Amino acid sequence: MVTVKRVSAVQASKMGGWGYVYLDIRAPEEYKRGHPVGALNVPFKFFTVSGHFRDNDRFVEVVEKLFKKDQKILVVGKTGKRSLEAAEVMVAAGFQDIAELRPGYLGLVNAEGNYDEDGWSTLGLPSEKETQYGSYKEILERLGLE
Repeated sequence: MVTVKRVSAVQASKMGGWGYVYLDIRAPEEYKRGHPVGALNVPFKFFTVSGHFRDNDRFVEVVEKLFKKDQKILVVGKTGKRSLEAAEVMVAAGFQDIAELRPGYLGLVNAEGNYDEDGWSTLGLPSEKETQYGSYKEILERLGLE
């Protein structure tokens, strides 16, 4: 049985060199504020007008068109909650080598609002605000899904 590998930000920063692609599943607004260098954006959920989330009903469809089932993929979220859920959905859809950035891009935050574990950005790992052909809009256009 395939399971999701949960990794620290330091481990995740090395995974690009091991053949993993970075899939940022945060909403496009979050992705634009900063993401790991080279990360592609396929949102698992979108923000609503009221500030809550709604599911991206096309998540699996887009990910299946973007990647082969045996592609090594590191799933990145904000604090590890959505990314774990998205990674589990991907495994259920037949993806075979899925890792998840356990603390997320920002880090794991406890009930008191303090970081329990640093994330990608809080460790100062390489980030960017734009990745050529990496935004959700560009991905949909490239795949002919817009």
